[in-house]
Amino acid sequence: MYLPLHDVSETKYYFRISAKVCFLTVSVPLVAFLCCVIITMVKDFEEANNTHCKVPNIFPSISASVGNFEPQINLAVTLNVLENLSLLGLTHWTSSSNYPYHESCFKTFIGASVFYMLLTCIMLSNCRRRSKLTNKEKYSVKLKWRAFSLNVTSFACAAIFFLRHNRFCEPYVYSMFGFSEYIVVMSNILFHLTSVYDLQIKFIYLTKRGLITE
Repeated sequence: MYLPLHDVSETKYYFRISAKVCFLTVSVPLVAFLCCVIITMVKDFEEANNTHCKVPNIFPSISASVGNFEPQINLAVTLNVLENLSLLGLTHWTSSSNYPYHESCFKTFIGASVFYMLLTCIMLSNCRRRSKLTNKEKYSVKLKWRAFSLNVTSFACAAIFFLRHNRFCEPYVYSMFGFSEYIVVMSNILFHLTSVYDLQIKFIYLTKRGLITE
């Protein structure tokens, strides 16, 4: 005789979690990123935009925004505690304090991020067990491909601007590098935000018999 893992008629629960919590959770890195950039531009604008070229700039790089000044560095570490080790490495080892480690962490993050996004898009597009997708699932896959394309494009732009800045020391080119970095981060966050459409649930219940979703 088949015994279900839980009684579907179970109505008592210890607490109920809305699926919107998933959206708020994956939004935390975006909030941390925006806070760090805004605080840096308001509080430490001159120092953050100062490079070896001594040319004017308007946008600080992410490493300058996150890892060089207080309270941004603590804010970033606190709010991004769930981020992977590469991102933590980028926060801890800034380009000015330890460039080799910073460069290694950045390359690791970009490589792992791009490969993960590409692999996820391919699997969700071609390797599903179900041939028919819901409208939300189709929309999620479409957003993932767009976020992936934007991520790769913005990273390519960032690489071009970075190399051009170091070679020619042109005004505002480093700012364009920093702005491209922003798009890289935000497109990565957007990719993970699509998980809201992947979770076909409204609530998560913790009952005496375990977790129940609906």
